[in-house]
Amino acid sequence: MADPAAPFAFRDPLIGAPPPAPSEKDRDRLLRSVAAARAGDAASAQRALGGLGSGDAAPPALRLAALYARLAAGPADDVVAELKGLTERHPTWLAPVEALADAALARGEPRIALERYRAALALAPDDRRLREREARVHDGLVAQRRTEGEAALAANDLAAVRKSALALLELEPKGPLGYQLLSRAALAAGKVEDAYTAAHQALARAPADVGWKAFTAELAMKTGRFAEAVEMYDALAAGDRRFEREADDARLEFRIQNMPDLPRRAAQSAKLTRGQFAVLLWWVVPEVRQAQAPTSADVAVDAVDRPDQGPLTRAIALGVLTVNRETHHVGPETAVTRTELGALVHRLAVLLARDRPLPACLAPDSPAVPQLVECGILPETGSRNVTGREALRGIERAARLAREGAGR
Repeated sequence: MADPAAPFAFRDPLIGAPPPAPSEKDRDRLLRSVAAARAGDAASAQRALGGLGSGDAAPPALRLAALYARLAAGPADDVVAELKGLTERHPTWLAPVEALADAALARGEPRIALERYRAALALAPDDRRLREREARVHDGLVAQRRTEGEAALAANDLAAVRKSALALLELEPKGPLGYQLLSRAALAAGKVEDAYTAAHQALARAPADVGWKAFTAELAMKTGRFAEAVEMYDALAAGDRRFEREADDARLEFRIQNMPDLPRRAAQSAKLTRGQFAVLLWWVVPEVRQAQAPTSADVAVDAVDRPDQGPLTRAIALGVLTVNRETHHVGPETAVTRTELGALVHRLAVLLARDRPLPACLAPDSPAVPQLVECGILPETGSRNVTGREALRGIERAARLAREGAGR
């Protein structure tokens, strides 16, 4: 077998050659010529033949040997043209098909070489040299297209990125690289839906790629596919606990997405109001909905005839929200501050603890913001107000801590 690293195999022209066969004398000269060509001695290869194989009437094996001798001196255009004509006349003859592939590679035409090596492999699928050559050319082309695509992406040349991506898809349609480049190009262009679609295709082809799964999960969040994001982040968190926060965020967004309109708008609020706090309280904490609320002496005139009247009235009756005794207002449109949230979650915790001792961070009547941050009820931020998502997390966390009590 020829060395896979050798630029030309110069496979024995006699093997598989169509008739007529050369004479014994011509066979000897053919073999000497091929041996010289393999050694890189083009002059000796041509002398050994002495002009044999130069005419159309010559046996095909001799014609190929003559082409080998000329190829040894370099794959010139005229030699390649004659070799191509020989393969077109004898498409199932392996030796010239392989020589044509070798010539394309030697001429710096890897894409053409790949096609021709694959044509040769179709004739000899178990041939080691052909397998190694095809794989080497293929891998080189993939690396080249990937490098070109990355460089184009860095230069924000999105048309060039897509060109490289499509070339990669043609080279390996079952591989992830082409779709990965398409996704990143779409994201750079602000086409987030297209970016997710391509990212999902890439992930289907490389499901064990942790980095790409994280990238796809992030796109799922950006496009509102929260169920898919939960699934991906949970899988990532199973192997790396650093993804647990992202999984929780995705789960929260999935819940918000499936809430009725009133609590959903409350949860999505950038500046939570007292009325929205009452709505979230009603929606998130079963005990608030199910408790036998005492008849409250406090009546909030500004809670009447509102969509959130029921949750407001229940929160007042349970003592979580307070009514101004002079104005009889509860202030449903008043923004909840981070400081006020401490008093609100304390009252909620007292309601849920059922005389159990409260955790230290919830024990004071108005826990300070640092205490709420320390026990995970509030995130650490410089904002004065509370967002709906922060309140939703805080209510759930406070409720859980109150149910567990100080012993946990």
